[in-house]
Parts: sequence; C-alpha cells; structure tokens
Amino acid sequence: MLLDYLEQPTDITLRIARLTAAFCSLASVVYVAAASEPSPGVALCLSFGPLLTVIMWLEEDARRTGVGMVQDWGYFLFLAWPVVILGTP
Repeated sequence: MLLDYLEQPTDITLRIARLTAAFCSLASVVYVAAASEPSPGVALCLSFGPLLTVIMWLEEDARRTGVGMVQDWGYFLFLAWPVVILGTP
C-alpha cells in the first residue's frame, strides 16, 4: 500500500497550491521593493489565494487517500487562518 502511494504521480492541486504561494510571495516582494501598496482587490488575492488553494489541496488529498476529514475542515481552515497568522509572534 505504501509503495502504491509513493508510485502515484504528484497531485496537480498540490502543484497549483505551490505555484500560487510562490506567485503571491513574488508579487508581495515586488510591491515591497517598489514601496507601494497594492489595491484592495490585489491585496485580498495575495492574502487569500494561497489559503484557498491549500484548502482545495487538503480536500482533494483527503478524498484521494481515503482519509476521513474533520467535519467541514475547509471552512474551519478558512476561519482559523487569520488566527494562525495573527497569533504567531
């Protein structure tokens, strides 16, 4: 069973989550380097884009591996994300 799991191709949603996080990080670096502030819509996308793609990846991975998810795990992550970000020192 472990060998079957290791031989499977990389999940496309994980690749998308990584690309989204890299793109949003790069865009944030560009804004910081230019000493400018993004528009509210862009700031919202830069903040919540990686979060939403990680939630989609977690749901797809749980479905693929057959691991039962906590009830409404995606919504919990959506609500807990600001607490995790703001709660870290």
